[in-house]
Amino acid sequence: MGTWERTGRSSWRSIQLASGIGEAPGADPTLGVDLSRHWALMPSFRAPAGQTFDGTGLFRAWVWVQARLLWIPAPQMDDDATMLAGLFEAALPPVVVRLDSVRFMFVPDGVGLSGGTDVTTDYTLGLGRP
Repeated sequence: MGTWERTGRSSWRSIQLASGIGEAPGADPTLGVDLSRHWALMPSFRAPAGQTFDGTGLFRAWVWVQARLLWIPAPQMDDDATMLAGLFEAALPPVVVRLDSVRFMFVPDGVGLSGGTDVTTDYTLGLGRP
C-alpha cells in the first residue's frame, strides 16, 4: 500500500505504485489521512521527477470505518486522471469533511505515467472546524 508519512501539523504524504489495479488498502487503520479535528482536505498528485501523467486511470477513494475495522470504497469521491494529462503535478479542489473521526486515502488505479512507477499524493488539511 505504499508509504505514508505525516509531513507537518496539517499535511500528509503517500507514495504509491501508479499502476495498482484496484488495490484494496486491507485492514490497516494506520494508513490514510487522519481527518479528525480537520474540516477540509485538499489532495495534490505528483508524477516522478521529469515525468508527466498520461491521462489514464483513476484515483480511487477509500474511507476507514472504525466500527467495522476495514477500509471501504467511496466511489462518489473517485477522481478520473484525465485532467492530469501532460502535467507533472495538479491539485484537486478542497473536499469538506463532515465527519468527526474518519481516515481517508486515494489509491492509484491504472494511472499512466510517461515514465517511472510511483505517484506521490500530498494531502493538505484545514485545521479546526469552521
